[in-house]
Amino acid sequence: MSSLTDNENERIAKKIIQAYNDKNLESWLSYFAEDSIVIWPDDVKPSLDELREEFIEIADAIPDRKFTVDRIVSRGNTVLIELVVSGTQKGELFGMPASNKSFEMPMAQVIDIEKGKVNRYRFYANYQTLLQQLSD
Repeated sequence: MSSLTDNENERIAKKIIQAYNDKNLESWLSYFAEDSIVIWPDDVKPSLDELREEFIEIADAIPDRKFTVDRIVSRGNTVLIELVVSGTQKGELFGMPASNKSFEMPMAQVIDIEKGKVNRYRFYANYQTLLQQLSD
């Protein structure tokens, strides 16, 4: 069990979101423990190096990308975040050429925080929604 309070864990989760929105890769990664487990929507578990590469790819492809938080709920060391990611695809993304189209995609994140660091980060998103908006 974490020694941090729910509110402290919520503050950390908000800082993670802010670092992502600020496109500050090093700050964003600094919240992850070296042995943290990250799980993408397709159940792939990337290393922190792969997470770094994807952050850069997304930042290059969607320079205006942004997380907008709808709500945050925490209990113990787990923080649940319901949010919308939005942006405009200006570069290649996951092998798909730039579309110059804007999108909004709902997303949920489940973050377990231990001693101020993320030890498990799972997010849920419907990539079909994203691909449909970018290809229409």
